[in-house]
Amino acid sequence: MSIAHDAHDADEQSLADVVQRLWERFGDRVELATIIATVRHCRRELDIRAGPSTPDSVEYLAAQRLADVGDYLSDHPSARSPHRVRPVRETRMKPH
Repeated sequence: MSIAHDAHDADEQSLADVVQRLWERFGDRVELATIIATVRHCRRELDIRAGPSTPDSVEYLAAQRLADVGDYLSDHPSARSPHRVRPVRETRMKPH
């Protein structure tokens, strides 16, 4: 195995740990798929802005976003879907 491959595996494990911790914290309010998608999105966003992100920075940003989603769902229970939870910041294009 190469050093890059080992680093990638360690990075993926770190993100899996982040998802696990966020699931323990937000799992009662947000679906696991939403947590995973949020972690991936935050990682990409941080990587683009500042180079390789740390698991701590990804977890911090993802926790902020998930808290927003959880608060929104608490205030709007009809928005909760058994199939999919839309992120708070999602916008829809209006048909022309």
